[in-house]
Amino acid sequence: VDDVSFAVQPGETFGLVGESGSGKTTIGRAIIRLYQPTAGKILFEGMPIAGPMDATTTKQLRTDMQMIFQDPMSSLNPRKKVADI
Repeated sequence: VDDVSFAVQPGETFGLVGESGSGKTTIGRAIIRLYQPTAGKILFEGMPIAGPMDATTTKQLRTDMQMIFQDPMSSLNPRKKVADI
């Protein structure tokens, strides 16, 4: 994946859409730290999150981020708000 840049402001919902094989999942996995990017930077609330990170910060990030896959009904509980989940 090359030349990707976007900013998501507080309160916004962001959807990444593209053809099969375009890198959507790779981008998402890099953002939630499942993949280590080979170049560039990833910032969350102004803090770089690509690279070494202590356990406390990693745990906090995992509570602040969620990746929802192509079938949202299998990822979410329709009876609860995302914030509650």
